[in-house]
Amino acid sequence: MFGFVWYVSQVFLIKQAACFPVCCGRLFWVTKAVGEKQGSALLQANAWHHRSDAISSVVALIGVGKAWILHAFPLISLLLD
Repeated sequence: MFGFVWYVSQVFLIKQAACFPVCCGRLFWVTKAVGEKQGSALLQANAWHHRSDAISSVVALIGVGKAWILHAFPLISLLLD
């Protein structure tokens, strides 16, 4: 039972982590364009905050994906140690 719950939660996290950079990338471009149009340094800084969120979510995707693969294929874990 626990294995199934772990698997479902990992798949959900991988899907979320894969979608988040795309959404944050879009928010970056929209917020940057509005900030430039309005001449607002605050909105432009917020756009770069969206960009940094997208980059950190890629790192999270790599970490969750690695944990999922190492749990699904224990022999790989033995080879990497």
